[in-house]
Amino acid sequence: MRIIGIVRMKFCVFFLSLFLFFSCNKSKNDAKNNSNFLKNAEWFSDINNYKNQKKYQNKFISIYNECLKKEDYENAKLLLYKYGALVSNMYLHDSVSVTYTQKFLDHNFSVKKDTTFVLLYYVCANQLSYANKQKEAIQWAKKTLYHNALQNKKIDIRAKNLLGVCYNYTNEPKKAIEIFAKIITIAEQENDYKFLGSLNNNMAYAYDMLCAYNESEKMYKKAAYNFLKAKDTTSYFSLQTTFATNNFGQKKDTLQTVRFIDSLLKEFQNYSQPGELDHSNIYGVKSLRHFLLKQHDSALYYIDKSSNYYRKSNNSFYLMFNDMFADQIYFDKHKKLKNKQKTIAMAEEFLANESKFESQELYHLLYENAKIENNTTEALYYRDKEIELKDATLIQNQKGQLFEIDKKYQAEKKEKLLSQQQALIYKNKTLIIGLLFALSIVLLGTFLFYTRKRKQEIQAEAIRQEQFTFQLLQNTEEERSRIASELHDSVNHDLLNIKNSLINGKSIEVSDVASVIEEVRNISRNLHPAVLENIGLEASIENLCERLTEIGLFTTCEIEYNEELSKAKELQLYRIIQEALNNTLKHGKANAAKVILTTQNNSLHLEVKDNGNGFDVSQQLNNPKSFGLQSILQRAKTIAAKINIDSTNKGTVILLKIPV
Repeated sequence: MRIIGIVRMKFCVFFLSLFLFFSCNKSKNDAKNNSNFLKNAEWFSDINNYKNQKKYQNKFISIYNECLKKEDYENAKLLLYKYGALVSNMYLHDSVSVTYTQKFLDHNFSVKKDTTFVLLYYVCANQLSYANKQKEAIQWAKKTLYHNALQNKKIDIRAKNLLGVCYNYTNEPKKAIEIFAKIITIAEQENDYKFLGSLNNNMAYAYDMLCAYNESEKMYKKAAYNFLKAKDTTSYFSLQTTFATNNFGQKKDTLQTVRFIDSLLKEFQNYSQPGELDHSNIYGVKSLRHFLLKQHDSALYYIDKSSNYYRKSNNSFYLMFNDMFADQIYFDKHKKLKNKQKTIAMAEEFLANESKFESQELYHLLYENAKIENNTTEALYYRDKEIELKDATLIQNQKGQLFEIDKKYQAEKKEKLLSQQQALIYKNKTLIIGLLFALSIVLLGTFLFYTRKRKQEIQAEAIRQEQFTFQLLQNTEEERSRIASELHDSVNHDLLNIKNSLINGKSIEVSDVASVIEEVRNISRNLHPAVLENIGLEASIENLCERLTEIGLFTTCEIEYNEELSKAKELQLYRIIQEALNNTLKHGKANAAKVILTTQNNSLHLEVKDNGNGFDVSQQLNNPKSFGLQSILQRAKTIAAKINIDSTNKGTVILLKIPV
């Protein structure tokens, strides 16, 4: 006897609302209600009060109608929420709750569109699914999403989960997989292991419907891992019972299934506080175990005990799967159906809900029963129905195999693409590292080159400085020798002549004394321009230009100077001009020169230019014998001036910028 799918949905569907979160989304509107109403509202949240269902419902109707009479719609909304949350958390379908909630929402009362309001739509969707009204449940789940509009993330993902489960029930697993795949990613990001386990389980069931059993088994294992991580033993054992049933349906391995169930029952004994739902699931798997061992009476006993919970909770959808399994057990024992009309009704209801596999199983029972009754007409009819559904299941199986092949192909394609991308990344990384290494070598080489060049320049500068100092000392000695010679040859000679004249009693001409005085003055002027201190920088430069003009170099000047430098700096500036003009006179072969001194932007600008034949600036700067040019550079440094020398065959221009 085939039993694949007998209870596979039964143990999956309870996840439809296992993770309702009504209790953690308490409405904040309670603070506005009076204490009596709050007391009554909390009474409806107590599961113990629901044990007397009739009393609970009558009390609800009385208080609810009183709220409507007073137009207290906010409290009416809260009352509906408390009622719906209670029965949903108990996995019950309560017609009073659904009816009153739908009427309230359809009436469009003036209430706040808050979390509580949105959850009323979710309550309806959830309970309609319990009542096996999946198409209506889908519509109410969509209304939940519409009214929520992502304002509450938890409601959004749980309403989508419910929508996916309903798509499973209406034989639309691909739609379900698309929804579950999206919200699984969100649950993984939030580390919500309990909800993640539920999603994995729902995804596994969708793969079951597609006959993609390898993918289904992967999801079952993920679900079990997440339930254990969340320490949710109820969900874990329910999942394991589902897996036991489905695994046997796929592999037909009786011994392996019995061993698995035995290990599960042993594990369940360590569960400290099992609830009614836990016992119901365990009774179901015990029934399967006894059925596989041909212990029909025990199998019927346990399936009836499992059904008691669903009868009590008025959950006709779950109950129908147990009734189907009970029919198969009874037929396997007695070789006839217990209630043929009930079996026919179940087959038609499963077919109406797109549960083709379950319908196929029931039509097979009806076919076997008709054969035993020798009712050929019925046997042919039910055989045709079974074959029709079997063909549909076969097609579904083929689609499932194609689905798994395509999924594997896509995974391999993705893995190959990822491998190629990683190879490209590695190649680019290697290239970048190579380029960085090469760049580092270039930068290091450049740094070493410029460091060496700078060192050489410093060394050259030190040599030039040393040579300049030596030349300066040499020139100083030469200057002293020249002055001594001038004093000896001219002044001393003239003074001796005056002395001899006085000794010999001769008269001394005033012009002779004046000549000696003028000679001393010239020597003194060459040693230090006293005129600079007496008449200032501007007049001193003009005087210098006049003297050079007198000796053959036509020299002009344009000066705008307001005594902004210290006397020491003025002296250095004067010496620079003097040295530049002397160089022009001695080496430039020029017949004209000009000195320009102006004040611009808080600095002095000096320009000394001539029309000589020029010289090679870089060559002369590196020539230790160019003492005059080195003297100009050194004096420019002492007054912090920026200097630029430009020389061509048309003349030389020396520019200085001196900060004031």
